[in-house]
Amino acid sequence: MGLGSGLCRPSVLLGPGHRGHARRAVPREGALPPAREVRRLPWTLGKRGERPGQGRRLGRSAPDDKAVVELTDLLGPVADIEAGHYATNWRHAGDFPETRGPLHLLGRHVLFESAYELIGNDPLTAILSVLDDRLDAAFNGNSYAPALTGRAASRALIAALSKDYRFDGPGDAECLRQLDAARATSNPLLTLISDGTVSAENSIRADVTILAALADLARTDQPSILWRDQPSAEDAERAWLGESEPVPAPIPLWPDDSIGDRYFAVADSVAEAASAPVLADAVIPTPSELASGFAHWEIASHALIRAVVLDPVFAHGISLREPAGPADIDFEEVE
Repeated sequence: MGLGSGLCRPSVLLGPGHRGHARRAVPREGALPPAREVRRLPWTLGKRGERPGQGRRLGRSAPDDKAVVELTDLLGPVADIEAGHYATNWRHAGDFPETRGPLHLLGRHVLFESAYELIGNDPLTAILSVLDDRLDAAFNGNSYAPALTGRAASRALIAALSKDYRFDGPGDAECLRQLDAARATSNPLLTLISDGTVSAENSIRADVTILAALADLARTDQPSILWRDQPSAEDAERAWLGESEPVPAPIPLWPDDSIGDRYFAVADSVAEAASAPVLADAVIPTPSELASGFAHWEIASHALIRAVVLDPVFAHGISLREPAGPADIDFEEVE
């Protein structure tokens, strides 16, 4: 069932030093350092004293923002060197810091953890569809990697997780087989590079585009990205009411401890349905809206309860039976 109860979490997710080892070098007066300095950054970070930051404090930038593009382009040659070390058994290269390179920090570290949090307990096939659509839109029209699609990036993300976690929900194994996850790596960026989808020098551009798209998916108060575009309860209720105003159903008052009293006044499910839309006047959502919006499900259930239990006349004019008891029944409107 995706991550969570159906997944084994290892005690060590990433190697030693996977957090907090890269110190941020802030260029003077907000200027970008020359390319020759950027190429040395993985070897020199943490060895020089940090300089006071004098750059401007900006809001969130888009992946195609000029400053973002300039910095990713400057990091491109570093990523190319790092990819070369990965390709030639880099652990034994001696002069390359294991956890300082941008491919590791932005791929194995940030993208990996971002994908882990977004997938949650959801089935992979459903998650794959959401990621495909969102990432396709993010890559649309890019000139640096024409072969980079939403499916290619989604595959790299999910396949990377499958190296450290076991997915055993319904359909997960078949989804991983179709994605050919066995041939992928635990670093999404390296998978895209090894597949020929993106060059090492352009991989950082691809990374920030993916990261921005994932961050947009994460900006929700829903428990799952599958429900990210859910209408609020208020919006759903207004859609059902259309132009009409809500009219609560009257709830009959019965003698204390009678069957009528226990059924109508004590049962919370019946009392809650009194504020549902009148089914005869309601604007019923389309099948796709109803199927994909759980805010509509509760309203639909309460509308059915109100129609057959509380409303004196059903939608088709079928009168409800008179209560078996005193004829002088009092009615109270539910606020």
